Amino acid sequence: MLLGFDFDSVIGDTEYALKCLFINGGMSPERANIKITDYSIIKQWPEVNLKEIIDDLETLDNTIQIPLVYGAREFLKWYGKKHLLHIITNRNTSDSVYSLLKHRLDAETYKKVWIHCNKEKGELARKLKITHFVDDHIVNCVKLANSGIVPILFTRDWNREKISSRRLLNMIGIRIRSWEELYFIAEKYFC
Repeated sequence: MLLGFDFDSVIGDTEYALKCLFINGGMSPERANIKITDYSIIKQWPEVNLKEIIDDLETLDNTIQIPLVYGAREFLKWYGKKHLLHIITNRNTSDSVYSLLKHRLDAETYKKVWIHCNKEKGELARKLKITHFVDDHIVNCVKLANSGIVPILFTRDWNREKISSRRLLNMIGIRIRSWEELYFIAEKYFC
């Protein structure tokens, strides 16, 4: 069994970086929190061009300011001792993700990182022989399940709500709240 990973909000705490960008731009912390929640659910706001913000984070070398989600570094180091680290992102380019991880991971772990840019994560995951994929968006998890990949939903602020559909709940399969929980699952089933 092989794990695959999403980058934004699973490994890289992109929402935190966006919140800081908004607050540094003069927005109140309360309004920045609302925008982060909106970003995560619908990926757009009427008054803000999200693509421009993400581009700013990438092209202005602000990616170095994106921290890793708590526990990600330690898990990737542990898991990377035995496996390649396949990260599949919806981003158009992998350069900014490689740059960020180069500054956030130790050299041995970084050598094991393979970043793939692809909107169809399930299709690519199958080609890479990934059996389980960690993602933070329910829609992506459903698409992964439909592609034969077992999704692991990483719980974040915007996806904490109870899933009322039993069919959807069965499709998602595994739901985790932290990298520590993933470690206990991976230690038992993946290593």
